[in-house]
Amino acid sequence: MTDAPKATILTMDDAEILREAMAAYLENHGYRVLQAADGREGLEIFEAARPDLVLIDLRMPVLGGMEVLARLREMAPDTPTIVVSGTGLLQDALEAIRLGAWDFITKPMADMAVLLHAVDKALDRARLLDENRRHREHLESEIARRTLALERSLEEKKVLLAEIHHRVKNNLQIILGLVAIQAEEADSDAERERFSRLETRVRSMALIHQQLYKHGDLSTIDMAEYAQALISSLAAIFRHAMAGVEVICDCQPFQLGLGKAVPCGLLLNELVSNACKHAFTPGQAGRLTIRMALEDGQAAIEVADDGRGPGPDFSLETAQTMGMTLVRELTRQLEGTIRRLPGPGLHLAVTFPVDQASAKPAA
Repeated sequence: MTDAPKATILTMDDAEILREAMAAYLENHGYRVLQAADGREGLEIFEAARPDLVLIDLRMPVLGGMEVLARLREMAPDTPTIVVSGTGLLQDALEAIRLGAWDFITKPMADMAVLLHAVDKALDRARLLDENRRHREHLESEIARRTLALERSLEEKKVLLAEIHHRVKNNLQIILGLVAIQAEEADSDAERERFSRLETRVRSMALIHQQLYKHGDLSTIDMAEYAQALISSLAAIFRHAMAGVEVICDCQPFQLGLGKAVPCGLLLNELVSNACKHAFTPGQAGRLTIRMALEDGQAAIEVADDGRGPGPDFSLETAQTMGMTLVRELTRQLEGTIRRLPGPGLHLAVTFPVDQASAKPAA
């Protein structure tokens, strides 16, 4: 039984004796060889048989070798082509390579082994290129498949996480309702005050989950939008005490990851609600300014009022009120620092570090 040929080679050459000699030699080494006497015939055979490699003479009638190379580059750019030509001009060799030839052999050949070596080398290279292409296509297909699976999994997790935030928000709203009922049943102003402060703290956390559910980004919070909503809520709660006070919210848009946003929101709630409750006497005109910004990896919060001030014995480090105790603890959780700045009333500034993975300017 005859072995299958290693590959099919098309040789185009108008010199019949040389063409026959090359064909016989290559066939003796296991190749199937097709022959064409000119370029036009060669292209017709190529179209019909699609050989694995083409040998081309540059000087042929009807259609020259350079034109054949140009046509083959358009028809089958991955098919290896070797020029076998009697012209030894460097210019011809360079032009042939530019048109896509893989190798250039001058004739007459003293040893046909030169031709066999060039053919074997070109076919090995073509095989490796084809294997690489197939491997790359397989990898691209596998990457696309796995990417799609990950996207679907991520979407499912986002839906689940959104539902969790929605339920947490609803549960916090229920807690707020229970706190309001307890406040109505309180026996003293002091008790009602404690319930009121508890309500603002729970509300500050509920706003976080409301923002997450509202915008669909389940990993970061727009702190400017959050601050506006929180301050509006506090202004409504303390509307009688703040009747004559102008509230200025100068908050630059930036986003915080959930791990920083929750303690930051609670901290902002304590600073603003303390000012709303203690800075001004009812009906007193004044100004309360809240600033937030993100600069050089540091988040900064400033709350300043021009009210009556906390008194000469006030100390950030030793104040024992529930509000200031929470402010110190939340600042510690954020790994930040708190300072009192000069000015009328009370001006507090908190800064804390934020890594680039969890914070970014809002779009």
